[in-house]
Amino acid sequence: KSPTAGSVDSNGAGAGAARGQAKATAEPPQLTPEQASNALDEALTIFEESSNKKKLQDCIQANSQLADGEKQAKLTTCLMPKVLGMLTTPMAKYGVAPDNLMMGIMQIESIAMTNPEMTKKVHKIMDALKGKFD
Repeated sequence: KSPTAGSVDSNGAGAGAARGQAKATAEPPQLTPEQASNALDEALTIFEESSNKKKLQDCIQANSQLADGEKQAKLTTCLMPKVLGMLTTPMAKYGVAPDNLMMGIMQIESIAMTNPEMTKKVHKIMDALKGKFD
């Protein structure tokens, strides 16, 4: 029996999901280089706040005894939600919604490739996501 509109399968997926239709996520607005730079500066300020830095470092410390492969996987599952949570409010200023936050971040990374100063800042954030703080 094929699912009908409005029906839900045993996994809780609606009829559209059963037919392989994915929910479309709206693209974030195109950021200008100035907006990307400002968002990057705001992100660094947030990460450098002592309470936020402590949250990230606690996550790293809690997983420090694991083997490298397992450690990186655990860090990703521990750090990413915290980092994305910290970035939700500042990115919203530029029209980037929580469901497309990663696309907004990738846009900033792309813009930063043409600006050496921004590139340094992006590397600092990426290092923090890997558990490396200077």
